[in-house]
Amino acid sequence: MLRRDATKSMSFRGIFRQRNSLHVGGVFLPFLAVMLLAAPQLALAQGSLAVTVNPRTLDVEEADGTGATYTVRLDAEPSGDVEITVVGGEDVINVDNRTLNFTAADWETTERTVTVTAPEDANAVGETVTLTHMATVGDGDDAEEVTLRNVSVTVNVTDVDTKGVTVTATLNADGQLSVGEAASANYTIELETQPTATVTVDIGGTSGELTVSPSRLFFTPENYETEPTVNVYSGEDFDAENDTATLTHTIRGGDYTGVSASPATVPILVTDNDPRGVTVSTSSLNIAAGSRATYTVMLNTQPTRTVYISVAEDTDNEGVTVSPSSMSFSTSSWNRPRTVTVTTTSAATGSVNIQHAIQMTSGRDEGYDEVTSIGQVDVTVSTAQPGIRLSSISLNVDEGASRSYTVRLASAPTGSVDVTVEAPTGSDLTLSGDTLTGSTLTFTDDNWSTAQTVMVAAAEDDAAVQDTVMVTHEFNGATTNNSTLQVTIRENDTRGVTVEPTTLDVPEGSSGTYTVVLDSQPTDDVTVTVSGTAGDVTLNRSQLTFTTTDWFQAQEVMVNAADDADGEPDDAVTLRHTVRGGDYDRQSAVNVRVTIGVDPLSWTHPK
Repeated sequence: MLRRDATKSMSFRGIFRQRNSLHVGGVFLPFLAVMLLAAPQLALAQGSLAVTVNPRTLDVEEADGTGATYTVRLDAEPSGDVEITVVGGEDVINVDNRTLNFTAADWETTERTVTVTAPEDANAVGETVTLTHMATVGDGDDAEEVTLRNVSVTVNVTDVDTKGVTVTATLNADGQLSVGEAASANYTIELETQPTATVTVDIGGTSGELTVSPSRLFFTPENYETEPTVNVYSGEDFDAENDTATLTHTIRGGDYTGVSASPATVPILVTDNDPRGVTVSTSSLNIAAGSRATYTVMLNTQPTRTVYISVAEDTDNEGVTVSPSSMSFSTSSWNRPRTVTVTTTSAATGSVNIQHAIQMTSGRDEGYDEVTSIGQVDVTVSTAQPGIRLSSISLNVDEGASRSYTVRLASAPTGSVDVTVEAPTGSDLTLSGDTLTGSTLTFTDDNWSTAQTVMVAAAEDDAAVQDTVMVTHEFNGATTNNSTLQVTIRENDTRGVTVEPTTLDVPEGSSGTYTVVLDSQPTDDVTVTVSGTAGDVTLNRSQLTFTTTDWFQAQEVMVNAADDADGEPDDAVTLRHTVRGGDYDRQSAVNVRVTIGVDPLSWTHPK
């Protein structure tokens, strides 16, 4: 007979007895179907069972120990003992009682309660699982397994974790990550929860000499707990200004697409290591009366605007004149020495000090206003010195070759005269001659007008810089008119950057390498910055530094191609090289073309 209980669950007792099955099927089956569809709970006849589960939907919060419950009961007397098993959700939820037992004696009076809880997991994703039920009726060989179709419970799990990307950096009082010029600083990035798929973090915002390595990070569901370190490096520049930049983080992949990092940006302060200053080539000059001598002035760092320097004598000495009285250094010509010429008349005597000062003109680099100490040049005028005559005041010498010139006096001396011939210490010039003893040429009143030959040899070096060397000729420490020989050493080396190979074929999940090396010795440290990575391509290093001592040692760059398991080759990537520093500043270097192929051994077709 049909029974409706207080909770409007329906069960059919008689239909499970063999003797009444024909009667029920013929008389009540159409009506029964309509009533079952209308019931708020589920009470279905399945084989030899009538089972009700209530409710059919549970809402559970992750890490909430209370959980939620549902009940299972039989609505008709079974033909034997019944064991109902709760199936499903093992990886997501905990079920306190997965095995429910009913007997013929207690089937009607006792319903079974199932408690469902959700343990905390590592991700931030809400999940839904479905619990189904299997039943065994009877004992021993007479036991019958019954699949309880449509007797299921849907469990909605609310996750309590929050997705997040945490950036950890040690900042200064102004909230900036400080990076020294030609130095680096680090910060870390981590995911707060386990992603559903690979998450990519792209770091942008670099400018000028600033680079980051790596510029792209990958977090997988397996390695997300790592905290990779980002290295921020600043190369050298020529100015004395602190620079700033703001690094950004773009996040995509899995359930993290669109999530913002915290903090979203990292402000960078690059502290410059180049002090402003002015270099004066000498602090003293000893000039023979009626002669002239020169010295040079140059800025130590690149200015932001033009710098003007005045040149003036501190005493009124009509026998000594200085030219020019002012000089300017622009942002492009700051490192070109300016020549100051000091001229004495034949009647000049005494001494004079030449002063240099920054001029406070409009449109200037105001940073150079702070440079208050510029070296002075003390000039001493020597009298009764014979003039020195050179066959030439300039000479071009090829590297590895030699050329000669001659020296004589302009007038007869009153006794023996020693003329000291010297090239600067550390230059690539060697001076020799049949009459040159050490660094001295000796003239007497008998041979003063006879030219003596000096041979100038230029040694081979590894640099590709054309050098200019001044060879001086002094008598008793005095510089006389036209007594300096300018030697230009013409280079036979070629400046360049060799990159090999220029094409790479890298399978997904694998890596390839290429090398970079300089072709000549630089005048200062040279940095080669690698850029152009995209997609799943990363580098083991994005900046190479070559010094004046290791420039000839090839450095290796490893190119890694991530395995995205899509079975499709990725777009080719072009790696570019920016060269800065020394005489290599802005020298060009070839690109490397990277083709990403599919590894057939690692890819399986998605089902």
